[in-house]
Amino acid sequence: MDRKKLSIGLGAAWLVCVAALVFFLYYGQKYLLCFREQQQMFFFDWRYVSGLLVEPGGFSVLCARFLTQLFRPLWVGPVVTSLLAGGSAWFIWKSMERTGAGWEVFPLSFLAPAFVIVSLLDVQYFYQGLVALFLACAALCLYNRSAGKKESARVSLGSVLVLALFLLAGPAALLFGVSALVSDLVAMRRRRWLSFLMPVLAVSIGWLSVLCGSVATMGHSCTPAFYYELMSPGMPFIHNLSWILLPVSLLASLLSKVTGKRGIFLKAFACVVALLLVVIPFRISYFRTLNRDLMRFCRMEVLASRQDWNGIILLCSHDVRSLDDLNYLNLALAEKGVLKDDLFKYPQAGPESLIAGEKSESAIDMLRLSHILFSMGNMAAAQSMAFNANLAFANNPSMLKILVQVDLMRGTYDVARKNIGLLKKSLNYRSWARDYERFLDNDALLEKDPVLGNGRRDFPEDGDFVLGSSAFDDLRRIVKVNPDDLKARQYALAYMMLSGNTD
Repeated sequence: MDRKKLSIGLGAAWLVCVAALVFFLYYGQKYLLCFREQQQMFFFDWRYVSGLLVEPGGFSVLCARFLTQLFRPLWVGPVVTSLLAGGSAWFIWKSMERTGAGWEVFPLSFLAPAFVIVSLLDVQYFYQGLVALFLACAALCLYNRSAGKKESARVSLGSVLVLALFLLAGPAALLFGVSALVSDLVAMRRRRWLSFLMPVLAVSIGWLSVLCGSVATMGHSCTPAFYYELMSPGMPFIHNLSWILLPVSLLASLLSKVTGKRGIFLKAFACVVALLLVVIPFRISYFRTLNRDLMRFCRMEVLASRQDWNGIILLCSHDVRSLDDLNYLNLALAEKGVLKDDLFKYPQAGPESLIAGEKSESAIDMLRLSHILFSMGNMAAAQSMAFNANLAFANNPSMLKILVQVDLMRGTYDVARKNIGLLKKSLNYRSWARDYERFLDNDALLEKDPVLGNGRRDFPEDGDFVLGSSAFDDLRRIVKVNPDDLKARQYALAYMMLSGNTD
């Protein structure tokens, strides 16, 4: 087949695959990707940037946080993720091509990127895992382009890439080293044994980083666990598959060499088989990993963080699946001032329909609870939940906003000023921060504000409280000290109606 026509055909196939990924992600994961904008904030601050750059893998963290801040429009996350995954696949294909692969194994280049997308279904798997794969695949493509150089020069380049990758993307350096070794073995390059130096070097650098305290364990310095939540009990095995499948896809070049001299029909058949080897395992693993409750939560949290109360009500008017759904639904009704009137227009499940798991220590639950407690007027408890959730998510903008508001209500202006300063360095929240800056050291203006002034009056006269017994016991005290708080009164009345308590 003419080389130019082949390049055009493969380019068109790549575009089709990327377009399919965009479609798949938009209709399957758009709210989960949008939620990642709430997980990892990027600050336009040199001290923040330089502090991350000196850490192993810090560059990939910065790239991930910079990209995810753009995910507020629902279409951006699917497009950026598809381009990163597609770019990784293209680099893998170019590496396979350099080892003698034919066009029939082109679909296998999407194996590793597809399984990283599966990993992104788990919010504890950080977005920098995809960025790290992209950097490792780019380095592999660059390494394979040096195939014509002397063996010592090629391996020296590979060693430099290993070191650079560890600094930029962490243990992706080992992924590159193993993949480069497999490429050299498949291509039957001379003095292949020198290529073993690259994975050995990657492991050695990881070991030194553990000794220096830069990385927690050898497992984190050599595996995708580096890109997973450190405080989690353990990373599911499925997150290792993308790393396993990258060198496996490179081995497919051997299959290609077997069919290389055969007819077009045999090559077409091999292409179909390769495509099935990508699609079928991806679909199976996708549905096994898919957590529909988590996807639902991400959608609710995105709507709540944007104060899209009509969106929550519309979503729940057709389908209420859990207590979490009811909590967000009743929060939306309270924020719109219709909780008492519209409470029984929707299915309810007792007082927990208003707030469930109020003492949960889960970071996911604390996001929901902080919104509800703030709406109830329980500012001290909302501040406590928001503080813990903000720590767990490494600066969550919704939680930072609650912390700013409560500190302004308390009159702790120095603390509020610090968090306002952080938000002013962000892309999406700088205008909000500048607006709230006017309340600093201005009690008269603050007390006239319907949110901040009302919140200040919600604090009890006998001291602060943080869920001393239950949210509903605190609610009675809030209504007593500030009977003008409409949302707190509506929550109190709704609680009495759902519990059958008329006292």
